[in-house]
Amino acid sequence: MNTPVHNLANLLNPQYLGSDLEDIEKFEAEKCLESLLEILGKTTEDKNEIYNAFSQFKSKSGMFY
Repeated sequence: MNTPVHNLANLLNPQYLGSDLEDIEKFEAEKCLESLLEILGKTTEDKNEIYNAFSQFKSKSGMFY
């Protein structure tokens, strides 16, 4: 069984992009990212920028095309 941090690593791996994760595992991974950003003390502006980049990364758009 993978932990949320393992699932986050899977989501961030360009080879997989979470393709082998269940929806609940993807959700838990994204919650793990939120927690990590809180621990790092990121501002709301920083978080929005990171979430936007993460969204582009997952959809292979924007700067990740």
